[in-house]
Amino acid sequence: MNTQPQRSRAGEAVLILATIALQGWYLYLTLPPQQRLWLRLTVLGTVRQRSARIALLLGWQGMGEELATGQKSARYLAALWFSLGRDWANRQIEAMRP
Repeated sequence: MNTQPQRSRAGEAVLILATIALQGWYLYLTLPPQQRLWLRLTVLGTVRQRSARIALLLGWQGMGEELATGQKSARYLAALWFSLGRDWANRQIEAMRP
């Protein structure tokens, strides 16, 4: 079986994603400092809110599974990681305050 076309497609996909990421970074660097600050605050605020919500939901689901089965759920670990992401975003936002 020939897997060369699949590798080529995967390589092309990685190249396209890297190109888009670099173009986004370039556009970010060309923004005025005030716009970059607002963009960072918006992105970090969104990350904080979404991470907090997902961590809360995963914690509830993990507790439900533990109560139903008597065994600890893997959702607790996922909830921990999302809560750590929330805390990181919060620290980044607080560090940007004057």
